[in-house]
Amino acid sequence: MLFSIIIPAYKAQHLREAIHSVLAQSCGDYELLVVDDHSPHELKTKLRDFHDHRICYHRTPHNLGGEDPTRTWNYALQLAKGELIILLGDDDELAPNYLEEMARLVDRHPAASIYRARLQLTDENGIVVDYGWPLPEVETWDEFLYFRHRHGRLQSTSEMAVRASSLREIGGYLPMPLALGSDDLTWLTLSVNHPIVSTNQTYARWRRHSQSISGSVWSEKKQRPYLNELYRRIILFLSEHKPVAISPELLERVIHERYQKTLPPPPKVDPKPGLVVSAKRANVALLPPIAAKLFRIIRKSVKSSSEDREGGRK
Repeated sequence: MLFSIIIPAYKAQHLREAIHSVLAQSCGDYELLVVDDHSPHELKTKLRDFHDHRICYHRTPHNLGGEDPTRTWNYALQLAKGELIILLGDDDELAPNYLEEMARLVDRHPAASIYRARLQLTDENGIVVDYGWPLPEVETWDEFLYFRHRHGRLQSTSEMAVRASSLREIGGYLPMPLALGSDDLTWLTLSVNHPIVSTNQTYARWRRHSQSISGSVWSEKKQRPYLNELYRRIILFLSEHKPVAISPELLERVIHERYQKTLPPPPKVDPKPGLVVSAKRANVALLPPIAAKLFRIIRKSVKSSSEDREGGRK
């Protein structure tokens, strides 16, 4: 069997659409594993109308992924029989030719571990509202990291088909709280020895809606400790691997700029008595040239207005 499509299911709202998109594939060499992560929504009833021997339903003995969804992902990985794993969100969809195009990529690049499709972003009703970046056919791990962080290139697990044997060799999807950055770390680790290969001829459809946490994670203050941990893990990764296509200095600077808003503020240092005056003077000098010029104009204008008022009173 070539493909195992895993749907780690908890939400019920769009599950049927996700399943329909799999059953509509032009390539039929797959199994569909719906792994119910002990959802309170009676997800099994959503499958009653689907009569297809390729669909397998599993319910976890208790909720595994509440704090780290990778626990559910790796539970499902143990059940999968396919050579390639696709982790499809329970509210996402695949274009009808997704598996067919992935199979073509596998034929052209049999040594790769990760095969990727372009993203379509849809709203809650499944209407396409945006597209992900056009993708290069071959991309090294450091190029992947650079474009992900320098330009904020969006990604989801649904767009990736990952070689099961490679995934199992590294112990499965790498754990992170809330699975925040787990995909980044997993793809980085898998692409060290073989580049990521991609196609723009098909799409994974990523649904963005009110129940999705992925769109708000970067801006939530409560997620900062997790982002700091992701930053630490990526810096550690960079210390252990030499970039292939991007200069190490540029890559480190881009990573730092991406995460610096999540880092703790630097400690305040009281200036020495003899430096107080020079420090005050330095504040203006440190302004950008345009801002400094504007500051001087405003100060001159305020001073002139004050002098005019003084002259009028005299």
